Amino acid sequence: MKPRKTMTSLVRPIENFGAVVCAVFVAVNIAIIFASVFMRYVFHRPILGTTELVSLLMPYIAYFAIGYTDAINGHIQMSALCSKYKGRHKYISQIIIYGIALAVFAILFYVSGKNFIASVAKMEK
Repeated sequence: MKPRKTMTSLVRPIENFGAVVCAVFVAVNIAIIFASVFMRYVFHRPILGTTELVSLLMPYIAYFAIGYTDAINGHIQMSALCSKYKGRHKYISQIIIYGIALAVFAILFYVSGKNFIASVAKMEK
């Protein structure tokens, strides 16, 4: 047996397990958000800590999905938009999507840095 086949057969169950864990975390996130919104509008008392709990689960969702995404030779993008186009138009749409994503990340990086510098300046006083 080739080493690559052996490695794939060893890693594949781990990737599948990560995909299941990711799906469970997504379902838990949806349930927590739904319950909190329901409690807010019906009882006027949201569940405390919902934002923190959802924020803590997000990295786990992303990292557990990476292995499975790599195993199926997939990538994370707006496939609904990119699958409509073929050839040259597909590449142009991908460039536009990546450009928008880069702009959003640049804005977030700038604002985060500005807020960080402001908070450091407040602590020094």
